[in-house]
Amino acid sequence: MKRIFIILIFSIVSNFLQAQDPYDQFKTQYDRLRKEAKHDSALVVAKQMNTWALKNETDTGLRYAVSLRYIGNCYNSLKLQDSTLVYWIQSAESFQKFYSEHIEYAASLNNLGNLYSDMSDYKAAEPYYQRALEIKKKTLGEDHSHILVLF
Repeated sequence: MKRIFIILIFSIVSNFLQAQDPYDQFKTQYDRLRKEAKHDSALVVAKQMNTWALKNETDTGLRYAVSLRYIGNCYNSLKLQDSTLVYWIQSAESFQKFYSEHIEYAASLNNLGNLYSDMSDYKAAEPYYQRALEIKKKTLGEDHSHILVLF
């Protein structure tokens, strides 16, 4: 009886792992590599995520826009501001076209604000922060902890 139970559990876990789509598998890998500060390897995985999302969900997909941000995240960790800026802008533009009120768009805008602040271009940073805050207030509510922390 114990042996049947173990086989059943193994089968369930195996089916769950196979059910994960490739993007989710890439995301798991990406998160692990970022946590381990293996930014070059995380960049390779982020680019694989982006290629998969473009092929399977086109450039209108939410995960495509998110994967562009992940590529930018890796470049940011590698201290490559020009490349970071290119990918974060592409991500924000993709969100703006198709997901203009999505919380992930707010994250992309916030990243751009942070990058411009790091470059001491506060005038460029401000509209990104303002729009990110508007989206957060609308999607999370005025009393959400992520909103209150900003004040």
